[in-house]
Amino acid sequence: MEINNSSTNPTVVDETAKTLVNKGEFGKLLRDARNEKQLTTEKVSEDTYIKERQLIALEEEDFDNLPQMTFARGFAIKYAQYLQLDEKEIAENRGGHRKFSINPVLLLACIGVFAFAIFLVYIVSSAEEEQNQPIVAEEEMINSSEQQKKQDDTDKADNK
Repeated sequence: MEINNSSTNPTVVDETAKTLVNKGEFGKLLRDARNEKQLTTEKVSEDTYIKERQLIALEEEDFDNLPQMTFARGFAIKYAQYLQLDEKEIAENRGGHRKFSINPVLLLACIGVFAFAIFLVYIVSSAEEEQNQPIVAEEEMINSSEQQKKQDDTDKADNK
C-alpha cells in the first residue's frame, strides 16, 4: 500500500485500499497501515489518546464494544489521520452502522403519559366549567327558597 506523504492532507493512493474501505472492511485497512508502520496499538493509544481496546475494536470492526457511533466515527477519523490515511474515506464508508431503534416499552410508556396528560387537562377544564354552573343553580335555589318563604308567610297570614 502506497501512502502519499507529499501533501499536507495525505491520502491513500492504492485502489485496493479504497475497495476495502468501500466494502466496510476499513478495520483491515487500519490494521495493515499500523503494521506497515511497525506500530503497536499501545503506542497508537498513547499518541492519539484513544483507548487501546477501542483501537482494537475499530480494527476488528466490533462496533458493540465502541461507544456511541458519533464517538466511534471520531476515533476512526483520528486513527486514520494518525496513520496518514484518507480520513474522509474511512469516516464515510465505515461498516457496522447501528440502526436507530426504539424500545417498544418506552414508546408505550410515553404514549400512556401523553394520554394521561390529555385526560388531566380534560378533567380540569370540565371542573372549571362545572364550577361556573353551580353558582347559577345556587342563585336559583336562593330565589326559590325566598319565594317559598314568602308563600309560607302569606299562607300563615291567611290562616290567622
